[in-house]
Amino acid sequence: MVVRCMKTLPGHASGYQYMTLETTAEAMRARVEQSQMHSWAFARAVIPAGEEARCDFLLFDVYEGFPPQPIDPYFEKGGGLMATDGWQTRAASQSKLVSVELWQDLDKTGAVETGSYLRVNQIKNPPGEFDNWARMQSEIWKPVHEARVRDGDFQGWLAARVIMPSGADWPNPARTISVFADWKSLSRPARYRELIPVVHPGKNPEEILTRIATLQQVLRTEIFEVIELIRQPAK
Repeated sequence: MVVRCMKTLPGHASGYQYMTLETTAEAMRARVEQSQMHSWAFARAVIPAGEEARCDFLLFDVYEGFPPQPIDPYFEKGGGLMATDGWQTRAASQSKLVSVELWQDLDKTGAVETGSYLRVNQIKNPPGEFDNWARMQSEIWKPVHEARVRDGDFQGWLAARVIMPSGADWPNPARTISVFADWKSLSRPARYRELIPVVHPGKNPEEILTRIATLQQVLRTEIFEVIELIRQPAK
């Protein structure tokens, strides 16, 4: 999955959103329909917003496997919607690209829909503990989140790692996304102490919560709303 963080220039958020829905979304729809990618999502920042927001918008390019070599910017199969140089000129007048990250899914459950709210966590792991954190996501937290989806607490969950960029200057590769059906759902309690004994009989909830606290520090939590989602039909 390729994740792009975009920052709009002052006064241009609405124009950038309109342009993306008018041009980029249609080009991405063509790529999804031709099975060049699995899905595409466009989300706007809710909290934080304005000058304090690092990303005013996120764009998610989702692939079945490793993504193809990047193209600039998407319009080879876009039906002639806009020439690349024309898109670049228009985009540059409204926005700037903050970052591009390549994410690898570690585990997930549930689904996302247009209108869903995303709680995106950037996580720091202690040195040498990423693998233990990732294992705990799959073995402990995925079954808990599956129960939360079944109970209607939220829509879905994803644990991922950033595989590019990487290195000593990029020491915090862990990410999680929790998916909520609406704004009100964000306020629902997670019920971990209630659910852990149900899905993991014999395990002590307090020990699990203490253990995960030693494996992660949440550096940043941001809320986004999905305003467009394009995906292949379920097989």
